Amino acid sequence: MLFMLNAGVSLCMESVNALFPLYVQSLGASILEVGLLLSASGLLSTALMLPSGWMCDKFGRRLMLILSVVLSTFPPLLYTLSKDWRQLIPWAMIFSSSFAIFIPARMVYIADLTESKERARIYGFMNLAWPIGSLFGPTVAGLLAEVSGFHYPFYFATIVSLLSFLPALLLSERPSLEAKEFMKASTNDRGISTGISSRILHTLLLLTLYQLLVSAGIGTTHSLLSIYVTEAFHLDKLQVGLFLSLIGASLFLSQLLGGWASSRLGLKRTMVLCLAFIPPLYILCALSRNYETFVILYVGLYTAYSMTWPASVAMLMDLVDRSRWGLATGIRQTGVRLGFTIGPALGGALWEAYGALAPFYASSLLIALSILCLIFIETKE
Repeated sequence: MLFMLNAGVSLCMESVNALFPLYVQSLGASILEVGLLLSASGLLSTALMLPSGWMCDKFGRRLMLILSVVLSTFPPLLYTLSKDWRQLIPWAMIFSSSFAIFIPARMVYIADLTESKERARIYGFMNLAWPIGSLFGPTVAGLLAEVSGFHYPFYFATIVSLLSFLPALLLSERPSLEAKEFMKASTNDRGISTGISSRILHTLLLLTLYQLLVSAGIGTTHSLLSIYVTEAFHLDKLQVGLFLSLIGASLFLSQLLGGWASSRLGLKRTMVLCLAFIPPLYILCALSRNYETFVILYVGLYTAYSMTWPASVAMLMDLVDRSRWGLATGIRQTGVRLGFTIGPALGGALWEAYGALAPFYASSLLIALSILCLIFIETKE
């Protein structure tokens, strides 16, 4: 049920986000204003990450997952009623907040049903739900927009979101044997500390800083990618959708490889090795003048980035006790969303000031800094 829900959320999000920068631009926004709108939509999402993690511990994972579906259903319809790009701001913020509520609940829900030794591998398998949406969402959005207009991808996303209510309602709260033993020990007061020590807090904050840097690095370029490939390579809407779907297709392999590598090489080593490929690939993307070469390079760097997902979540769950999983996930996701909030504004400002290639160089630098930050994180390995 969670896999089906995750696939529905991914399909809804990708159908909306694929051509959203082009839609904002069609309503009169400049490149900088597009970046600012995307960043504004991330502000509420960023602010909600920490409280949503806390609410996940307080009220249960299932309730938060259902709430996330509710918040993703109506904003796409309201997009179609907007006559000016500024009118999109509140609906974009609400739509983004649904994702902020979904992610912590999803991560902790999976952790509840898995044992620590296999958690990274299971995250990898469960993350295969994302490329289902990433593969079909942009293609469907591009086809609908090319044939019928920008509004039709939003209608499609609304229908998908409504259908996602069914698996959300069928979910149950069933913790794993490991989680049950922890709760039993806590109930019997066997001395298990549910607090967060200063050493763990230091590591958690360092991991959050890492997430901020890597998310800002990806977001600086990826948020404006549909506009860049349209202008640089003269693609139509369907071709843009197919390009973004190709990136989504690469996630099928990256999640399996990421989960496998994490179990064989260790969490931290897998993350460092994957991220090391990304800065030079960003620079090569900026230098590429051939569309086919650009596609190979960008799909390669995004694959390397997405291979770090299972390891980064498993590393977090290993740091803290189960009773603090929701809160810790909220702290981590605050870093993620803050990075994706800063990234689009930074990308738009750099594009306006220095040209379309500047975001690629900035992304390269930010990813390099995230690697340095990751090296100093202490793990149990």
